[in-house]
Amino acid sequence: MTYQASPDKVYENVYLKKTPPPKTKIKDSVSGDHLELFTRLKEWRNEKAQESDVPHFMILHQKTLYEITKRLPSTMKQLKDVYGLGKRKIKKYGEEIIEIINEYCNEKDIKIGITETNYSLLEIESKPKQEKPNTKKITFDLFKEGKTIGEIAAARGFAISTIEGHLGFFVRTRELDINKLVSKEKIVKISEYFLKHDLTTLSEAKVALGDDVSWGELKLVLAHVQAHKQTGL
Repeated sequence: MTYQASPDKVYENVYLKKTPPPKTKIKDSVSGDHLELFTRLKEWRNEKAQESDVPHFMILHQKTLYEITKRLPSTMKQLKDVYGLGKRKIKKYGEEIIEIINEYCNEKDIKIGITETNYSLLEIESKPKQEKPNTKKITFDLFKEGKTIGEIAAARGFAISTIEGHLGFFVRTRELDINKLVSKEKIVKISEYFLKHDLTTLSEAKVALGDDVSWGELKLVLAHVQAHKQTGL
């Protein structure tokens, strides 16, 4: 007996679900112009997988990374249109993904929203733009009020890693003293590793330093090291 899907089921699959991206060869999936962004997203995905001790695809599927790279979504709303990103993953990882994209586009002087494959993301310039709240500053202000990273994450509904990323930004700008976030012993230990090795991924540092340091401590001290390298101090 041959199974045939009901009309309602067909409607649900075709019209109510996001359309998966077309099958393409890996080498053709990422534009050469944005290969660096894809690499950054992949490294971030791999670090998240190691942090949570789950397979990489449980964080984000490879095809989802391809589509993010092509679309260059700049808002949480635009992330909802990306195949493979449901509400749960957007809530958990959305802020970090957007931050990676925005930093990349700022570095490359790319206007967010204009891509070869998705002109629909363009916003009508005549519409008045609402000023977005500075999510990093909100986190920083809460920290200055005496709240812990865990308390801020719970209050804002973000992952702890996202809050650590926000604070890392202010460590990098030297507005936040690393000593308020990481013990002196670990600052010395992690800094020495970063200064002695050409860093390729945080994963390598984590393996070398072991469970004595957390992913968050690695990221925060790396921001500290980068701040000193930029100023030459």
